[in-house]
Amino acid sequence: MPRLMTEFKARNQAYKDNPVGLKNFLSAFPETMSATLALVREKYDGVESYCKKYMQLESEDLGKIRQNLLLGVHHPAKSGYGHHAM
Repeated sequence: MPRLMTEFKARNQAYKDNPVGLKNFLSAFPETMSATLALVREKYDGVESYCKKYMQLESEDLGKIRQNLLLGVHHPAKSGYGHHAM
């Protein structure tokens, strides 16, 4: 994240003297992620549907993304949570 913050500061002078604001902007707080996912589920029927409709991704693309995101992580499908968590 340090490299990302340095590059972002160089391009966005408003955050140059506001490290807390920059950290908040680049962070993914659990409550923010939960609210974002709830909105996407309500408005677009989930992330997967959004990606297919608005990003023209195919099921195979989403499967590969899911596989990459879950590398080294306990697979949610085995815990009773299906791919709908995306």
